[in-house]
Amino acid sequence: MTDNSKIQSVARALKLLRFLEDGPKKLSEISAKIEIHPPGALKILRTLIEEELVSKADDNTYSLGLGCCSLVRGYLSKRPFAQAAYPIMAELCETTGQASILAVLDGLDQVNLMRISPAGGLPNELVPVKVGTAWPQATGLVLLANKAAEFLDRHLAKHPLSSLSQGPKTRAQLDKILQKVREDDYATVRVDESLKFLAMPIRNMHGFVAAALGLPLNPSIAMEVQAKSLKKAANLISRELASE
Repeated sequence: MTDNSKIQSVARALKLLRFLEDGPKKLSEISAKIEIHPPGALKILRTLIEEELVSKADDNTYSLGLGCCSLVRGYLSKRPFAQAAYPIMAELCETTGQASILAVLDGLDQVNLMRISPAGGLPNELVPVKVGTAWPQATGLVLLANKAAEFLDRHLAKHPLSSLSQGPKTRAQLDKILQKVREDDYATVRVDESLKFLAMPIRNMHGFVAAALGLPLNPSIAMEVQAKSLKKAANLISRELASE
């Protein structure tokens, strides 16, 4: 979007909210970040506070408000199967001892709707996380393999193969990988010698792939055993999706 097409006050408010993702900030820091004098920054802050998107603490710092949680709930409401997937993913974690990830495509970007981790492991991520580039991820390969060539063209225009060192380097290599994913109905990606990811599709009532479920493989458990557990979980989530 060009600067001429932006509404500057809205652009500054959104930039302010992004800035607060890192934690509480002082007015002077916010003013410098959004490149506006303190009185102007304070006017934007007051508007956001009124909408509960920002809160002010006793130490005069500003942070994201509870209203942001409503926006997240609104985003997730268009994919209600994500809530039903939670206990299924939690059971998968117990079975494999590994984290599980539920991913979708939103526009041209991959978004991880949630990540559930085993007890004592990495913290759960129960809010969507934008990943962007799909083709380096096992979950992303599952999602891309079931999209039309025209969509893949647009995804690669936004996320070129040359932008990252990991994964295929040419369109021909990627097409070959995606063809194998379609044939196998799963995708694997090796990050290094000790870490390999596995992902499988989640289908809606019409049989179309709507999401992907993935996990890093536990080297102490046979891949076939983990694949069976992942397949079971993906099928259960597919049933939840089909019932919506």
